[in-house]
Amino acid sequence: MNSAQGFAERKQKALERIRKLLRLAENCAASDGEIKNAMDAALGLIAQYQFEQAEIEVEAPNDKEEQFASAWVSSGARQATVWAFTLADAVAKAVGSVGVYEKRATVTKGVFEAKVIECGYTFYGPAADVQFTQELYSEWLLVITTIGQGRYGNVIRNGGREYCQGFSMAIHKIAEDLYRPGSTALPGKESHALVRLNSSLAQKRSAASDWLKGQGVTLRYTKVGLPNSGSTAYINGYRDGQDSGFGVSRQKPLGAGR
Repeated sequence: MNSAQGFAERKQKALERIRKLLRLAENCAASDGEIKNAMDAALGLIAQYQFEQAEIEVEAPNDKEEQFASAWVSSGARQATVWAFTLADAVAKAVGSVGVYEKRATVTKGVFEAKVIECGYTFYGPAADVQFTQELYSEWLLVITTIGQGRYGNVIRNGGREYCQGFSMAIHKIAEDLYRPGSTALPGKESHALVRLNSSLAQKRSAASDWLKGQGVTLRYTKVGLPNSGSTAYINGYRDGQDSGFGVSRQKPLGAGR
């Protein structure tokens, strides 16, 4: 047996051990001390063998069948903007159990009920989480567009677009960091708790994707974010996004359907 094969076998055994430890940590009958010891041991093996989150997911017991749903929300524009999808993806990541994809839809507007095609985003996942994500996206979209319009007169060109892109990139970075071990964004959540939470949310996202495929939907990649242009508007937007309180304000517990 060569060294590569030996390492692969040790890593597989470590993976099996991690999964057993995580199952113990999820056991309601386990004491606080047992849970802490199990999670500390699991974290040590994860760090030693540099496992990715997807590799260590543990199938959680399901007492009742999860109810999934999808819901479309308008971006308020006829053309897609990278910053608006970046915001939608940030909100989905913050909730944790929800996915999102871009979709255009025909909507009725004005007193004459004119039908126009608008760009928007479909959130999918556990039904309660999808509803919460819709609300959260609409709130943050209103915040960003109100400031962008007030300062630059628009949100789709020049300084207005740059500002909104900077703002949405800042909160996307916050959302990406929320559930990482060592994160300070979720008070009271220690590293081992975040590993357990990540595993649970990843399972929900995976199940939601399978449900969506069963509805005949094919997901396509949509670009998230743009490089920092270095413009004053982008920098101002990024700074405002960092200071916005995203992930803290209006805090129904993140991962709302857990």
